[in-house]
Amino acid sequence: MNNSGIGKLIVIEGGDGLGKSTQYSLIEDMLTKKGYEVSTYDFPHKAGNPLSDLIGDFLNGKHGQVEPEFLSLAFAADRYISKDTLNGSLKSGAIVLCDRYILSNIAFQTSKLTDIDRSEKLVDLIQWLEYEVYKLPKPDVEIIITAPDSHYIDGVHLERSGSKDRSYSLDSSDIHEKDENLQVKVNSFFSSVENKKNRMFIEAYDEYNNRKSIQNIYNEITPFIKKILEE
Repeated sequence: MNNSGIGKLIVIEGGDGLGKSTQYSLIEDMLTKKGYEVSTYDFPHKAGNPLSDLIGDFLNGKHGQVEPEFLSLAFAADRYISKDTLNGSLKSGAIVLCDRYILSNIAFQTSKLTDIDRSEKLVDLIQWLEYEVYKLPKPDVEIIITAPDSHYIDGVHLERSGSKDRSYSLDSSDIHEKDENLQVKVNSFFSSVENKKNRMFIEAYDEYNNRKSIQNIYNEITPFIKKILEE
């Protein structure tokens, strides 16, 4: 299929250990088979350049506690590095698929704060920097996966089979993943973000508190993506 016009930016968001990377790969495969040109990004980069190496070292616990306001700048700059190639793909008509994007920066950094005023200022800072200063494109589709708090309290999110690239981590989990309290707050953030036309919320568990299969979640996601792409 020859993509026509401007492409679409599809983002998968949510807490850790919910199968985002798996769905990311399945969606990429589905779109490729349908003939779309697909460009993929996994944010944040955790190795490969001085900034991503720094982020990988932070997630490995090498830099101790960093204030969320300053840490958010590193995650934003990491995305900015990919701006030209990302925009180039969109202009060529490609589908750009991202595992995490700007909403994750907001979710993880504001979830570390208890002061509401400080949190609101941080949201404004991130949105101003990433959208207005860096002029990163806004998503056309956001898939947000959430779970019950027990998924994190019971440590289920740590029972991962491995993501696309864990080479940055000396352990199977980074410091964000190991922080149960942070994960619960991040999950709560994603569960409560504003519902918009281009956002789809997926619960990783059914009404009986059983984990949904990879295929069931994929079957929920794909009609929504196809509908947006056809508009």
